Amino acid sequence: MSNPDTIPTPAKSRLAVAVDWTLLAIALAAVVAAPKSLSGDGYTRYQTLERYMLSGHLVSERYSIVGPLLSAPLYLLGSWLGAAARVTLLFNALCFLVALVIIGRDLRDEITLAARRKVLLLLVFASMFAHHLQRYYGEVFTSLAVTIGVLWLSRGRWMRGWAAILLGAVNTPGSLIGIGGIALCHARRTRSWRPFLGPVVVFVLIASESLLVRGSLFASGYVGTRGFRTALPYSGLPDFSYPFLFGVLAILVSFGKGLAFFAPGLFLPLPAAVPTRLRWIQHTLIVFVIGLVLTYARWWAWYGGWFWGPRFFLVASVPACFALAMNLAEWPSATLIRRVWVAVALVLSFWVGVNGLVFQSAGLETCTSNNYELEALCHFVPEMSVLWHPFVDKAASLSPALRTFAFIAVVFWSFTMAWLGRELFADLARRARRAVIEWRAWW
Repeated sequence: MSNPDTIPTPAKSRLAVAVDWTLLAIALAAVVAAPKSLSGDGYTRYQTLERYMLSGHLVSERYSIVGPLLSAPLYLLGSWLGAAARVTLLFNALCFLVALVIIGRDLRDEITLAARRKVLLLLVFASMFAHHLQRYYGEVFTSLAVTIGVLWLSRGRWMRGWAAILLGAVNTPGSLIGIGGIALCHARRTRSWRPFLGPVVVFVLIASESLLVRGSLFASGYVGTRGFRTALPYSGLPDFSYPFLFGVLAILVSFGKGLAFFAPGLFLPLPAAVPTRLRWIQHTLIVFVIGLVLTYARWWAWYGGWFWGPRFFLVASVPACFALAMNLAEWPSATLIRRVWVAVALVLSFWVGVNGLVFQSAGLETCTSNNYELEALCHFVPEMSVLWHPFVDKAASLSPALRTFAFIAVVFWSFTMAWLGRELFADLARRARRAVIEWRAWW
């Protein structure tokens, strides 16, 4: 039996490189080519863009115009091709592709090529991005812009880094507290007060956009919004009316929206061998996520409306994948408990990825009927969670037309998971087998 710690031969190394890039290319093609949905907030954002492109009127009752304006070139190309909406909906997927290139190149000085491939594979296969890329919502651009901005800040590129962060923040005004967290981390690292100008500029830009688009500096479009009144005691109340503690608990551990289930790598500590710069990037992104949690915990729609998973916290997938990749790269030095933890997080993360791409929220119409009277079931009850419902009601979770695609996707995702964690899984299997033999001998 081969030693998992043995340095691979050049032939094995070349094979691993070829397999990694092939898997990544196929998955990216599938994610980009998957049918896109124009609904909910995405539809409203698209209407804002279309209205501006056709009439020159820049009006948006509630959402930022940053994302729609940046996707205007795609709208023009789509109009020329006779498919304006279809081409425009590729915006998030194209942003993701560009971000993968930037992330892969930026980490080249800190981690090995094999570890960088793990990061990219996990972002594609084992994160919430696979679902979000099928929508025209704003979370994808904000998450990627902030991530890239933090990467650039860590290299001392202040102007470029803060420009990216500011764009992402204005696109999602609710990220202001998180931006304050980034500024604090940057100020401590540089021992300068200048990073604190970042949140101030974000606030000014958000207010300026409100004035330009809605006619008032403080017209966010969200004041007085509320959901339907249901049996839950805090439903139907407006604005920041949800109890803070309950909001934090729901965002972290609820079965249908909790980050513990949708981004389990977020709670993995980094190995000791991780370089200082990557550790600062990880810490700063987690601080940004904490800022988002603090912001949305009291918001009446902390769950992000009728949307698969924790919509507002997509950016949590980035530090989650970083941590998971680093733990996979350094698993031989980990304790047994850490190895099991990493293996469980890896399996769950891959299920999140394929679930969001294939199953989504199908078969859960009970939660939307009668003015969302039973919506909370999909937030808090395990068997009604988007993650676990396919195991409860396979027929309702997947239409007959998609069953072949679902089977292929699940097999492909499972193979990639086994490939990526092959050494760790083999080690745990050997340990389990040895434990069973010893237990039988003892009895």
